[in-house]
Amino acid sequence: MPGPVGLPDLVAVPITPRLAMRLQLPCAPLLAWGDARLAAACSVSRALSAKSLARRVDAEEPSIRRRLRRQVTHGALIETPTGCFLRPVELQPVGRLYALEAKVDDWSAGLGQALRYGSWADASAAVMGRLPKEPSRAMSQAAELGLGLALGPRWLIRPRIRRLELAHRLWASEFVVAALTGAARTSLSTG
Repeated sequence: MPGPVGLPDLVAVPITPRLAMRLQLPCAPLLAWGDARLAAACSVSRALSAKSLARRVDAEEPSIRRRLRRQVTHGALIETPTGCFLRPVELQPVGRLYALEAKVDDWSAGLGQALRYGSWADASAAVMGRLPKEPSRAMSQAAELGLGLALGPRWLIRPRIRRLELAHRLWASEFVVAALTGAARTSLSTG
């Protein structure tokens, strides 16, 4: 599946109740960064005004108001009778995402791609078909970057779980939803 940044060879996500809840929400995936960021700025329990949300995302209020209206129309946000906004509880990160990049023998390129996936995946790794006779440099670089490195089915270095902001986790989760539902062409950002 395509991710927010890059196209990993494999993205794994555990089947969780949150994933099932999100798949039931009749809202197109939020594939535009601005949409995901605004939705993440909304609370599921405390309604916030457009002015407050504009401050949270550091954007102009008129622009935020237009985006809020579109998200309410598409079911991504809920507008209260007082004109404030909530995020539906179903619209949350679906679980930890693991991005894997497979390479035959170019460990440096594999780690570079895995590093890019780290902007949105909770953990990422390069899975190699073979490594040099002395793999210590590859292992050292993977460990230093918090990336995983596997040789075939065996971990040499396990990936570290990253602490990503809610907006990045939600955005990445929406790409999973799009891939699972075939909705990439009908996302909120494209109509």
